[in-house]
Amino acid sequence: MKLPVLDTYAFPVTLPSTGQSITMRPYLVREEKLLLMAQESDNYQDQVEAIAQIIRNCTNEQVNPRTAPYFDIEYLLLQLRARSVGEVTTPVYVCHHTPEGADAECGHQTAVSVNLTDVPVTNVEKPKEHFIITLSDKYTLHLRYPTVYTIHELLKSAVTTGKISSVAFMEALCDVFDRLEDRSTNQIYDFADYTTEEKIQFAESLSPRNYEELVQFLDGLPTVEKTITFTCEKCQFEHTIKLSGVVDFLD
Repeated sequence: MKLPVLDTYAFPVTLPSTGQSITMRPYLVREEKLLLMAQESDNYQDQVEAIAQIIRNCTNEQVNPRTAPYFDIEYLLLQLRARSVGEVTTPVYVCHHTPEGADAECGHQTAVSVNLTDVPVTNVEKPKEHFIITLSDKYTLHLRYPTVYTIHELLKSAVTTGKISSVAFMEALCDVFDRLEDRSTNQIYDFADYTTEEKIQFAESLSPRNYEELVQFLDGLPTVEKTITFTCEKCQFEHTIKLSGVVDFLD
């Protein structure tokens, strides 16, 4: 006689990037095992693949981490944490305030409660023009949001070398290229049809003004973000902290 399969409940979630409603289930021991293995690994690729697998499992393949905007993945991870472990997380912050008359910072550690279900994705409502760069009278460049894999490569470069390498940044830049439109002929060049080397060569042919527009696009990307205030239990100094990115919310 086979053991019964335990039922799991599903809950609705709205994807920030599109407004599409999907259903998810909480992660189970098998997904938690993936997370623990990823945390113990020094291989960044293992970590991002574990996150991708958990998203695929818990959304029943409704979300493809290879193509979904990275902030959708951030938001889904927070919702999974809230439904699977608990809605409230308690990151710990160190008070760096130097009280009047003191010779050093307070240094007291305070655990702050953050409700993950109240964390929004900011800056997601952008005008259509934000995704279009007019390169010339002839060509228009259409952009897309980067994926979690792109952000992962940037972070890996920053951790490995202490800064984001020019190569990693250029590859990330190319990843937001969606298509190139020739308005004179209505021809469309889909960047998915070209190699990374070809896309980098194209990026290097852009004008400094166009390059700066691309950098501004990356600088203004949406993310999970929330501003919190708390009072240090020792020196009573009131802190205001902006939490930005999924890592800031996890204890």
